[in-house]
Amino acid sequence: MNNIKRLIEYFESGCKKETESYLGLELEHIITSKDTNLSVDYYGEYGMEKILEEMHPSFDEAIFSNGHLIGLLRKDINISLEPGAQLEVSISRQHCIKNIEKIYKKFMDLITPILDRWNYQLTYLGYHPKSKAEDRRLLPKDRYKYMDYHFQTAGTCGRNMMRGTAASQISIDYQDEKDFSIKYQAACILGPVLALMTDNSPIFEGEIYPYHMLRQYIWKNVDLKRPMLVPTLLDKNFGFEDYAKFVSQIPQIIRVDEKDHIQYTRETAQEIYREKALEEKDIELILSMIFPDVRLKKFLEIRVADSMPFPYVLSYAALIKGLFKNTAQLNKLIHSLEVESVQEIEQAKVTLSRQGYDGIIYGARVTEIMRDCFQLALDILDPSEAVYLTELKELTEQRKTLAQIYKDKELCYAANRDERN
Repeated sequence: MNNIKRLIEYFESGCKKETESYLGLELEHIITSKDTNLSVDYYGEYGMEKILEEMHPSFDEAIFSNGHLIGLLRKDINISLEPGAQLEVSISRQHCIKNIEKIYKKFMDLITPILDRWNYQLTYLGYHPKSKAEDRRLLPKDRYKYMDYHFQTAGTCGRNMMRGTAASQISIDYQDEKDFSIKYQAACILGPVLALMTDNSPIFEGEIYPYHMLRQYIWKNVDLKRPMLVPTLLDKNFGFEDYAKFVSQIPQIIRVDEKDHIQYTRETAQEIYREKALEEKDIELILSMIFPDVRLKKFLEIRVADSMPFPYVLSYAALIKGLFKNTAQLNKLIHSLEVESVQEIEQAKVTLSRQGYDGIIYGARVTEIMRDCFQLALDILDPSEAVYLTELKELTEQRKTLAQIYKDKELCYAANRDERN
């Protein structure tokens, strides 16, 4: 219980005043060859490590693992690589969406000439457009080696998750435990809705995926002992303690010994630290080894959206900001839905993955829920930021997803090719 208390204190230290509220962004990219559409490997003369080396002079600090460059840091933006060499851009928490846009543009100005020189391109998809997981080599990082080993027996899609997926993750702040509770519950309830409107995973292992929300399917089947939702999240008094107990009971995959060596483990955090008081570095490791739809650190990380072209990412960021800025209005929206159990949220994912915009969840049409979400965001946001909603709002009003647009183009191209032949 002392370690549960330490976890709670860690979460409490993340509470922010309303005037200190920020928005954070992590956007993962798949870099592909323009000639072949295959994803670029980490290793080799023109691999991802070399791209990082080219960008290194523009950053303040570099991160190495086993003698290899795997990340770059500076005040406003960090560059890192996911296990299969997906490139992640983490933009520091900002008050204004406009600032996020400016910082990302500077990143594009830096990386575009490098990619053009090597005939590469940034691909904004939730899964590799052509490469297969079995053909992708992992980064030289011990953490990933043990995760890969673990997921081979924990589920069916661990290799796909690590080597193939790319996401758009938005982070938001919370003021206190009550504010956290409302926002966390709302993010989980709306998770399936957000996942559908940001669905951009048309291809799975080189073939067109016949359903919606591929990344949700992959994460669901990564590890059967690693739930995507906190079982008690809809309890009346849900709070920091519930989340602390949740993370304490999940197998950790890796642990760090007294000499800072990484070891593989299937023990839970509760078992690993039963005779040791948690330090902040221990807490950060524990929290990084769970992968729910919404993750609590010293902020809330909403993890359900696919990687998308940047205008849509900004649109999604504006929607999240508008939805979660006023918890009273957000709570009113959530209570208008018929959600009584975590199982109903899981069922909503299944329904939308099969039925898309025709789906009915929580007693309402998903299109009606989307409409109410955008209306709330429009009502809350300053006009200078509400304008960013346009791309995603228009997409949902047309009952389309980026994934479906991509599939339609591929099918049209295939039909024309067959006709020419």
